[in-house]
Amino acid sequence: MSMSPETIELLQKYQTGQIPDMLLKQPVVEQLTSQSASTLEQARLKGTGIPFVKIGRSVRYRLSDVSRFISELPVFRSTTEADYHNHQAKGRV
Repeated sequence: MSMSPETIELLQKYQTGQIPDMLLKQPVVEQLTSQSASTLEQARLKGTGIPFVKIGRSVRYRLSDVSRFISELPVFRSTTEADYHNHQAKGRV
């Protein structure tokens, strides 16, 4: 799934300080993180995902929290390194 031009513009404005933190709807977060709706929903249920806020019955994500989530993802140079990291995180090394 590619990002919409509006989402790209939003990110650029946030990164350059042209707009303050803001609340995002789930479809925008799906685009930014390449995660499906069900993955985001399961992470909320388990308490393991991106922090969120509730406004009435609506779920919103702070752009700063989404940005932090993305920047804190581990980066790998090979699939072997990624596999090792995933196994280690699950306690299987």
